[in-house]
Amino acid sequence: MRKPIRIEDNGHAGYVHYIDAPIVETIDVRADCAVAADLDADGQVVGIEYLSFDLDVLASAKAFAASRDLEFPSALRCGAEGLG
Repeated sequence: MRKPIRIEDNGHAGYVHYIDAPIVETIDVRADCAVAADLDADGQVVGIEYLSFDLDVLASAKAFAASRDLEFPSALRCGAEGLG
């Protein structure tokens, strides 16, 4: 599994970076747009954005990451737990 190279958050939302590459496409992971993934020209995930620390939103981000063989943090700064 690829590990994140950097994690950013502002206390309300965040972004998990996996590779440094230009973003050519963004896909919505959830129908409510609470999780999105940025892709490079080869379809590799550059990063995953989550728009809240709601456990359901984070579980969706984690499931998407796992489907792409990416590690998603199991506990984030806000104290979200139980994702691992």
